[in-house]
Order: sequence, then C-alpha cells, then structure tokens
Amino acid sequence: MAALALLRWYASPRALISPEVVPFRPHRGVVLIVEEPTGDRPDDWLQWLHREHHPALLEHPGTAGAWVYGSTGSWEITSPIWRTAPQYVTVVYLDEEPLATTKALAPVIEARWASGAVRPVFAGPLRTMVQWEAWT
Repeated sequence: MAALALLRWYASPRALISPEVVPFRPHRGVVLIVEEPTGDRPDDWLQWLHREHHPALLEHPGTAGAWVYGSTGSWEITSPIWRTAPQYVTVVYLDEEPLATTKALAPVIEARWASGAVRPVFAGPLRTMVQWEAWT
C-alpha cells in the first residue's frame, strides 16, 4: 500500500470527454504501469512524460485516457505496512480489447524506461470486470 497523489490526467481526443472523467466512463480495461525512480526525483522524465510520451500514447487506437499518480510527502504515514519509497503509477484506460491494445502499445510503453530515470516494477493489461457491450 502506498499514499499516492494524482499528478496529471489526460484524455484522448477520440474519447470526446474531459480528462477528469476518464475513469468514470465505460472502458474495456486498463494498462497498469508501476515504476520506481532509480535516483532522485526524475523531474526531467516527468516533464518528458507530460510533453511527449502521454500525447503519443493517447494517439494510439484503443486508448481513452490516462491518470498518473506519484508518491507524496503530504501525508505523514507511520504504519509499517505503507510503502514510503518513491513510486509512480500510471493507469491507461482502454476502449479496445486489453491484450491486443497493450501489445500495440508495448514499444511506446517501453520507451518510458530508455532514459534510466525509472525502472519498471509492473506493466500489464487488466480487463474490466464490468461488461460494457451497450457502450459499443
């Protein structure tokens, strides 16, 4: 468990919604990406994500939006079960079949680690538990 703050949110232009509501609209699943910094806070990497990576990611068919969370020092947590090391979590919301969309997104997602600013802990698709056939 970790105390993460919402850092940024994005919507694909195809989704026709504002970024704030992306998780609350029907979707097929998500790509969950969990990363840890390899050194100090990776400010340059975070700016690259915002300026270049997320717009490129959301150009791909099947993506609806993304929410990015990061560790924060805002909350004082003393419980030993809470993770205190820095961490970033990105949730990419998908409008198409999660496995096929993730496979198509793999080269874009893998580019996140090229700088060495962060290392992947987990990156993979998860299917939504709710059926949205009426949405299509």
